[in-house]
Amino acid sequence: MWLKFTGCDRGSFSGGLLPFLPVCCRDRTERVSVVRTKDDYGKSKSMFMYNSIVLDNNGRVVINPANVFVNMVREMPLGYEDSLSDYLLHIKQCVLREAKKQGYTISDGAFNKCNGDWYEWIIAIGAIDFFRRNGTKKLLVGLPNKSSFNLIDLYKPELNYYLSDLADKLKLNKVNLVTSNPDFVILDVSSYGEILMDKLLDVSFSQIDVSTINVIDSLYKLFIGYADIDSIYGYLSVKTTFRPDRRLQLAHEGSLIKALYAHLQTRTWTISSNTVRYYGAATHIGFSDADALQTVATHSITDVKSLPQRAVDDLFRINSLIELERCLSQIMF
Repeated sequence: MWLKFTGCDRGSFSGGLLPFLPVCCRDRTERVSVVRTKDDYGKSKSMFMYNSIVLDNNGRVVINPANVFVNMVREMPLGYEDSLSDYLLHIKQCVLREAKKQGYTISDGAFNKCNGDWYEWIIAIGAIDFFRRNGTKKLLVGLPNKSSFNLIDLYKPELNYYLSDLADKLKLNKVNLVTSNPDFVILDVSSYGEILMDKLLDVSFSQIDVSTINVIDSLYKLFIGYADIDSIYGYLSVKTTFRPDRRLQLAHEGSLIKALYAHLQTRTWTISSNTVRYYGAATHIGFSDADALQTVATHSITDVKSLPQRAVDDLFRINSLIELERCLSQIMF
């Protein structure tokens, strides 16, 4: 097998971070700057895809994304510099091969949500590992979609009331607060201490099983009714790719979230220049993506005494664990 070697920057990361993740590098050989290519992935052994492709009650072929992801990471651990887009493509190819063996056909559309789930789980596990290693007071916590969870329920009851009251008054004028949930919230969790550390102790790529996914997906429940006005530092929305409609989704989310935060500042008489942050990330960011997402947060141009704000404060390319590390270093520190 050919190995592709790339240059390695020996400069330190902010916060004195090591240039490799221990959970991803199991021996000294893997710590060399080696990048697996698409051909390397294609030559991997067949995976043990137990219970990854099943039939639902209507006889339709269904992908179990959690089982697929766990099987994949166990069979072929994700390297620190491996391309995440290639890794996701390899998961898809493995599922298609297994489906073919079983006589099933799976359309490309069936992978749309799965790819998003797999990408978010990689980021969530990497963020938890970053939190444990660096002892930061901020943690990236995954959020379910809008139909399962109302974002304002993160706030303490008195702050939740102000936002619920706003929504009720808008409805009187046939106006709704409509937005999707960001994929992650960035929370100040310093008050949780050892309790949180214990809960996240076994969340890692090296010890992954289905219970790992359950911990990640239910972690937000610890923080229902938790946040005061300064506990939520910001939000991060991640997409495998930015289509034009996804750009609009990020701009809308960021703009409305910042407007709601400004409303809370007004209702609580919080005199502060602080604002909630909103970030976006994808495996690839083009010039048109960066240009489109410099759009303004609408509420910030209604007051001549305040400076205009961007709806999306910054964009990050996260196409490897090393790029995730850089993103988190910038956000958390």
